[in-house]
Amino acid sequence: MTTPDTIRRLSYDAEGPVDIAVHIGAGSVELHLREEPGVSVELRPAPQEANPWAEGVASLMAWVGTAMGEQRPADPTADAVAQARVDFGGGSLTVRSAKGGHLRAVPVAVVVHAPAGRRPRSGPAARRRP
Repeated sequence: MTTPDTIRRLSYDAEGPVDIAVHIGAGSVELHLREEPGVSVELRPAPQEANPWAEGVASLMAWVGTAMGEQRPADPTADAVAQARVDFGGGSLTVRSAKGGHLRAVPVAVVVHAPAGRRPRSGPAARRRP
């Protein structure tokens, strides 16, 4: 069950287009571009996106960790949301899954609202884009 404690919301000041990169092990991503300044990110558990195979691997990894003396989190979905990394700076937003192996498999929904537009690019990657 998703409670307000398991939803994480972050906001950043941004006037123009933003480079956005989202790297999650499991879950969903929504990107909403708008004509307003500012960037907002919401992370929440996404149990409906669960993959039975990934859940099995995550459970096995958690069991191995417990057998080796690690404390098993009481609520892995809340930990996956809390430990996801969100970085913003220099006109770039990056969202990554939690580092813990068993937490990467916990599905997280990421919703990003950012200003519309396109940043000028340079370098080899820019030449390949239409």
